[in-house]
Amino acid sequence: MSALQSLFLAHVSDSVDMSFVSKTFQTREIGVVERIEWIPNVTKEGTPFKTCFVYFSSFYETPASLELRHAVAEMRQVKFVYSEGRRAAYWKVAANTSSIADYPPNKHVDLEVLVDAHVMSESVEDMLEQLDLGKVLKVSRERKGGAQNPHEEFLGMSREDPRNMLLPVQHENERVRIQFEYWHRNLAAAQFQYRLFDARSAEAGPPYVKVQVSDCMVLKIYAVPAKIAGSNPFVWVNPASPSLPRVAYAGSVRYGDYDTKNSGLDLCSWIACSAIGMNAPMS
Repeated sequence: MSALQSLFLAHVSDSVDMSFVSKTFQTREIGVVERIEWIPNVTKEGTPFKTCFVYFSSFYETPASLELRHAVAEMRQVKFVYSEGRRAAYWKVAANTSSIADYPPNKHVDLEVLVDAHVMSESVEDMLEQLDLGKVLKVSRERKGGAQNPHEEFLGMSREDPRNMLLPVQHENERVRIQFEYWHRNLAAAQFQYRLFDARSAEAGPPYVKVQVSDCMVLKIYAVPAKIAGSNPFVWVNPASPSLPRVAYAGSVRYGDYDTKNSGLDLCSWIACSAIGMNAPMS
């Protein structure tokens, strides 16, 4: 990352609420938390815990904040000690080197793809499983148009004209709408949305990406406003943050291409170095 914007907490007790994590970083004068993305995990003994990625809207210029950020910037793992009731506890804190650390929060959008009527629903479902973009709520099909050849009117021909045999035929097609309960916060979804809303493109039209479904089928997948509001249950957003991320899609005109070869799941990678701190239970 070019600048420290987030921290990685390797182990947070399953009973700890994300609002408490946010409040702790603020009361310890580290900074203002914008959002926390977390992953449910289990120890070898079967005890549940959370792995957290804490994103800040701003850092305080305090000795505690500067010391923590300096240590983390040197790729050291720090014992961040805090008070939990009458006892002291700590979290292991390191730099967030996740592959999605620099990607913006996902927008909650639906997807729409236009397919020939003969394309089976299973093909669309297989594509969604391969892409691994989110938890799908519903996949619905809607008839869009007829089978009239678009060249007929231009050439002044009748449907019975033998010259029609030489022209490409527009098959009857259907619009498939994909509704999401929420989008995954993984590399596949982050890259897909990055290319979908790529700011480098200024061409007019609804944003879309191209996906290779088979050797002979390439589909354009468009972003459309979501019919049902939704949010990822593993992403906590600070309601008091001065820079809340915009997660709703209201009609962008940008698009890009998506390489399905990069659709693997990558939760995080990080370097654990020497620990600093006091003797306290990890929470």
